[in-house]
Amino acid sequence: MVNQTNRTRLGIFFTGSYNWIGGLYYVLNVVKTLNALPDRQKPELVILCSYNLPEEMIDKFEYPYIHKVLHYHSTKLEAGFIKGYKKLFKRDYRLEQLIDTYRLDAIFPCIEILAEVKPKHPCKLIGWIPDFQHHFLPDFFDEKEIEKRNKRYTGLAKRADYLVLSSHDAKGHYEQFYGKGAKAVPQVMNFISIVEVDNLPEEKVIREKYGLNGPYFMVANQFWQHKNHRVVLEAIKLLRDQGQEVVVAMSGRKVDNRAPGFFNTLQAYIDDHSLTDSLNFLGFMPREDQLAAMKYSVAVLQPSKFEGWSTVNEDAKVLNQFVICADLAVNREQMGDNSWYFDVNDAATLASYLVKLLNGEAAPTLEYPSREKRIEDFATDLMRMVAPVPVT
Repeated sequence: MVNQTNRTRLGIFFTGSYNWIGGLYYVLNVVKTLNALPDRQKPELVILCSYNLPEEMIDKFEYPYIHKVLHYHSTKLEAGFIKGYKKLFKRDYRLEQLIDTYRLDAIFPCIEILAEVKPKHPCKLIGWIPDFQHHFLPDFFDEKEIEKRNKRYTGLAKRADYLVLSSHDAKGHYEQFYGKGAKAVPQVMNFISIVEVDNLPEEKVIREKYGLNGPYFMVANQFWQHKNHRVVLEAIKLLRDQGQEVVVAMSGRKVDNRAPGFFNTLQAYIDDHSLTDSLNFLGFMPREDQLAAMKYSVAVLQPSKFEGWSTVNEDAKVLNQFVICADLAVNREQMGDNSWYFDVNDAATLASYLVKLLNGEAAPTLEYPSREKRIEDFATDLMRMVAPVPVT
């Protein structure tokens, strides 16, 4: 723990869990982005987390000016007490206590804490909304979850000083659904994956460890309904019916908390159409292994029906890997002419793309934007929101 009283003090909410690994990766990459700033511009960080955050994730922070780790609520009982206190007194005493104790200038990313109240203490509160999926795919949510998200996002719009959105597509959705009467200033900041590509496991190691023989395609999404694994299975079936063999490796936990039986429906389709030999389920992989498996694949598949800004696509950029994407506005914003696109329900077009690559047709020449410039822009934009004066 380092005490740097002359530095801006930024509280970082370490949000996410193994059920939402994208949230964990987002925060880890925010810290890595700030670490790319010149030393004199680096803020002092205070990591705020929940009692149930995986300890091994906490250990992944590498930053010179950091307090690790302070629990916003340290037990389930305390979490309940804080919730009741807020409801009764319209104050978040725990958050105000942390702001006072650590003299925080700002907190990011705020997601849930502003749903009901705003701390009375002076501190810039920077919200983040990953996406607005529940407005477009409401059948994937129960009424309670939709109500919870609407309350959370309305609170952010009313009480945050700034609101980070990961794409212009998401900004448009924010203005459509929550812009009326909003006080939070929206700021588009594209998420960036920061990966040490040269330190990834070698191809031989990954292939032996996970039984990856021959050419394969990679799907690196959790098994959630909106991630749309079904269209990939349908594409595999079409190719098998034509006598074309293809192998797709899929990583991720086989659990969707919103639809506990969802993976069973995928497994039933696999069994009904004898697709087992065309699939390799890799499970929840160490981050380095997952990235390496993506790197050594023929191409990465991103069939998701909805994204705010795809971590998979950002990982592919770092790996200089080709991605075949569902034709979403946000994917075109993120990938431009560097991908081939297919309708989320069009297994035939997806299958045709797989055949093209297996038959030796070249993917487009990849022209991804400079990562260094994007990292610099993200960190500078964040510090402009945190600091009272522009960073120079």
